[in-house]
Amino acid sequence: LDADGRYHLALLELAAGQPGAARAEADTVLQSEPRHLLALYVAAEAERALGQPDRAAALYRRYLDAYDPDSLGSRPEYLQHQPVLPRAAEEARAFLRTMGR
Repeated sequence: LDADGRYHLALLELAAGQPGAARAEADTVLQSEPRHLLALYVAAEAERALGQPDRAAALYRRYLDAYDPDSLGSRPEYLQHQPVLPRAAEEARAFLRTMGR
């Protein structure tokens, strides 16, 4: 699977109540592409589902550090999921505010 396929699989695993498996899929992408927005987002969501808010916060921070609205068309999967990326950035900011970060 490519990064987009792993993102989709991770979303399915989250929906099926398997956040550990979702995190593993995200980690596979992040090993080779540590700033991959979709992988960072789904990894953060998996950590939230696992009850690990500090880990989720760290991943959301990485997401925001990598997020650049001007480059959202730089990858085919970013184009396909373009509406998700700014919403994920807002969700990350909101979560970090609730964590006092």
